[in-house]
Formats: sequence, C-alpha cells, structure tokens
Amino acid sequence: MPHTMEINPESELSRRLREAAAEQKPLRFVSGDIVYDVQVHEVALSAEQRHDPAQVRQGLARSAGALRGVDLAALKQELQEAREQDSSGRPV
Repeated sequence: MPHTMEINPESELSRRLREAAAEQKPLRFVSGDIVYDVQVHEVALSAEQRHDPAQVRQGLARSAGALRGVDLAALKQELQEAREQDSSGRPV
C-alpha cells in the first residue's frame, strides 16, 4: 500500500502533479543532495480509501448527542412527509 500525504488541491504541488499525470512524465523532487523522480498517475479512490476510519469514528463520537432534545418521532414524521412530496428532479 502506498504512503499517503494530503495536499491542498489548489497548491502548486497539486497543479504540478496534475500536469505530470497528463503529460505522463515523472515529477522531480529535490531534497538537498537527493533527487527523486516520481512517476505520477491518477488513481480513482473508493469512498473507503478517501476516508480515514479513525477520523470517521472520531467524528461520530463528537456528534453523539447532537439530536438531544429533539422530538425524534416528530422528526421522523416530517422526513416521511417530505419523502412523499412530488418534486422536480427527484429520482423515481
């Protein structure tokens, strides 16, 4: 499994990676006296690969109690009524 590093999609590095992938050329990184030529290609990631399970669990734990004080029966009824409404663009 490759090492993963998150980068800003609007950064210069991201732009250079896209260019290297489109041109099918390696991207050269220079770190002091060491040169790394990295072959770049785009890979489509599944939802599971895009999300860190530990971060998902942390987010779920932080959201615990978010509906405290909400009338859940009323909320479910409101959601059901909304689903029954006709609306343009709604999948059939």
